[in-house]
Amino acid sequence: MTNTNKNEKSPKITNMVMVMLLLTIPLSGCVGDTENDRELVIVTYDVYALTDEVIEEFENETGISVTILKLNDAGSILDYLIQHQGREDVDLAIGMDNNFLGTAIEFDLLAESDVNQVGIRNDALGPYSGPLATPFDMGYVCLNYDTDQVDGENLT
Repeated sequence: MTNTNKNEKSPKITNMVMVMLLLTIPLSGCVGDTENDRELVIVTYDVYALTDEVIEEFENETGISVTILKLNDAGSILDYLIQHQGREDVDLAIGMDNNFLGTAIEFDLLAESDVNQVGIRNDALGPYSGPLATPFDMGYVCLNYDTDQVDGENLT
């Protein structure tokens, strides 16, 4: 496939996403008992983007259709999982950060997986490194503020 859109992800990113999706299939209940029950339902936050081309390529290679439910943020993902607990209508949650992971574990919302975590940065695995979650990204939070509004004041 020729990449003519400058805004599209690079082939390296596309390959990484494809590998991530392929590794998540064993996690999910997406492959049902019948041929008609082959769907991967991903719940994620609204800024997480997989291009239509990546999804189409995955669907063509696996025969599994992909449905992405985009929510507001990590808290919305947790809220959705709590509200739909026991329904087994979500196969994969992408974007639940460490702040919400403990609650998801406490509410028994996650299923164990056998995803190989070799090669994942150790600092991305903390504080949890068990079979219920697999880190896919790591980042730091940056707080931006208007110095005219808080200059010299201790607002903590």
